[in-house]
Amino acid sequence: MLVTYINENQIKVTGTSALDQIRNYTIITDAKKRELPILPHQIASSFFAAEIHSESIITKNNILSNELIYTNRNDASVKNKAGVSYASEYTYNDGGYPISCIKTFHEGSIEKITNTYSVK
Repeated sequence: MLVTYINENQIKVTGTSALDQIRNYTIITDAKKRELPILPHQIASSFFAAEIHSESIITKNNILSNELIYTNRNDASVKNKAGVSYASEYTYNDGGYPISCIKTFHEGSIEKITNTYSVK
């Protein structure tokens, strides 16, 4: 995977899938704090993919949109917007951290995420 930082709030990620497709992601972020990053024990354990927010590896901010365009290597003219593309809306707490996120995916499904923080 090749990660390119276009500017403060835009990231391009390019890679090739096992199906020999070139996958081009365009990620737009906000400038606000995100939830906690991935912890080492999550990477080494059997966490479900949805429980691990891997975006924290490439950005310290929240992702407002993630668009995936893939191209079949055998036919460069075939391009498709994949279902994993999404747009997000966030609600933040007084500390500036996201407490809720609504992701609307390209194919129409909606994912609602709630973050809870505690201080000891």
